Amino acid sequence: MVGRWIVVGLASTAGMNAIARLLSLAAAVVLGRLLGADGYGAFSFAIACASLISVSVQCGLPQLSIRLVAVYRVREDLPSLRGFLLQSGQLVAAASGVAAVAAVAAFIVLADPVENTRDALIWALIAIPFVGLSALRSGSLRGFGQVSLSQIPEQLVRPGLFLLGALWLTSVGAASPGQAAQVSLVASVLSFLLGAYLLRRQSAGSRATTPIFHTRVWLRSAAPLWGLAVVAVLEREADGILLGLLSTPADVGVFRVATLGAALGVFVTTALNTLTAPEFAKYYERGERTELVRLLVLTSAVGVVPSALLFVAIATFGPEVVAALFGGEFVLAYPCLVILAAGQLGLAASGSTTTLLSMIGKGGTAAKVFATTTVLHIGSSAMLIPRYGAIAAAVVAAASMWIRAVALTYYVHKHLRTWGQKMETLAKRAAVADGAK
Repeated sequence: MVGRWIVVGLASTAGMNAIARLLSLAAAVVLGRLLGADGYGAFSFAIACASLISVSVQCGLPQLSIRLVAVYRVREDLPSLRGFLLQSGQLVAAASGVAAVAAVAAFIVLADPVENTRDALIWALIAIPFVGLSALRSGSLRGFGQVSLSQIPEQLVRPGLFLLGALWLTSVGAASPGQAAQVSLVASVLSFLLGAYLLRRQSAGSRATTPIFHTRVWLRSAAPLWGLAVVAVLEREADGILLGLLSTPADVGVFRVATLGAALGVFVTTALNTLTAPEFAKYYERGERTELVRLLVLTSAVGVVPSALLFVAIATFGPEVVAALFGGEFVLAYPCLVILAAGQLGLAASGSTTTLLSMIGKGGTAAKVFATTTVLHIGSSAMLIPRYGAIAAAVVAAASMWIRAVALTYYVHKHLRTWGQKMETLAKRAAVADGAK
């Protein structure tokens, strides 16, 4: 059962994910050559700060929407589904809007934290509400089972528009990090509008019902997912921010290029996470433990292959490729790229462990693992970056990936074993009760 649908779903989902990463890498090549290492680093620093703030005010609702929409569909609870879609949108819009206004006001008043980043920061922060609502729309579409459709705005439209904008800046001539952030804002707005339209069509059947709101229940359920999302984005963006604050914009640009290159190896794993999230939720809701475990093992086996192949390719041809694409200013990206690819290999081998824990109501466990590794990550980076720069950031990030992969795998097996024991106990009690009758 698992094998049949996942092959078809993975082909389209992984394909779009791969295209998205290639589009992002192509935009990085264009902007890297146009802005240079310093300019591209300033732009990357701004985007990293905006991403951290955006996820921090989303309240975990995009992640919760995947599970709740899928569960409400299984239960055919249209009033609760309608209520969740309405209220989650209102909460994310309000929180993101307030955060964007406050952050823009702060950066207008305060001094430029990193050279040449003030304009880029302001434009990147304005995009926060659109990014937050786009994440919520994507999660809801995934809950409806429209995994491929959910990816079109964020995985194809936004990076494609951004690449076109970067090429337009190149045709104009001189450009700045602020102008690159403006292009990113336009791409975010247009992709948000498309995502809103797609979700409106998909949820048309629930709009005729009177919504029921379970606000407290939803917020309690979202809390561990919120924590997980915040520590995950901290883990992802901390090095870029710390490099901007403690090193140079050029180091930020170099590290960003290495990050984009290494991410090509986990496009299948990322696609699997997107594809399997609603399935994990449904299997758990129905008590289908065997199918759930089989799906988890499959994500590990399928995801590790492209990651291993990319690591070998980077180690063999990396220096020539980096020099040809980005130029001499980014030569330090190669050792960072090899180190980060090795870290991504560990994550790919562990499979969709974070997704599974989130979808079975154990997001708090994953959040604790992420929080622990993130604290170690940030602390180590803060100590080492001032002396060793981007190389230190890459080593710490790779080590953190491996530690997190091992810890998440351990907790997944622990929770599944406990769940299996509970199911066996309930089955025995039911059998005894039937015998007594």
